[in-house]
Amino acid sequence: MLRYWNNNEETNKVLKDGWLYTGDIGEFDNNFLKITDRKKDIIITPGGENISPIKIENDLIKLNFIEQTLVYGDNKPYLVALIVLSKEQKDLKDFKIQEEIEKINTNLSKIEKIKKYFVIKEQFSIENGMLTPTLKLKRYKIIQKYKNEFEKLY
Repeated sequence: MLRYWNNNEETNKVLKDGWLYTGDIGEFDNNFLKITDRKKDIIITPGGENISPIKIENDLIKLNFIEQTLVYGDNKPYLVALIVLSKEQKDLKDFKIQEEIEKINTNLSKIEKIKKYFVIKEQFSIENGMLTPTLKLKRYKIIQKYKNEFEKLY
């Protein structure tokens, strides 16, 4: 917290009532705090509902053919996804991808369902600036790079 030293304005932004406000969202699990999301990553629908993209992305990554994914749809009528296929599945057919996404959609609420998607070949990495050193998605950079592809889905 070196940059907060003798800087009351910045300190007051992150320390409130003895708590450090990190911007993380979590839940208690057997007396342990489990970090589940980042507040700034929450997608807000036009109706004002909050959606955790990380929850949906984790469901998608559980599919053996998806290596990486990013869910998009802040202030949009529905959610869409960018998908990076695993190296072994580069030639997977669209109908198979759609079929598996539909299975995941059955466990999601109406506003969380993925309506459309597109596939890219480039994997996200630290080297191409799409991942942080802790291997988290740099959402803003990815969205900016693929903005046209996302918007074509609407």
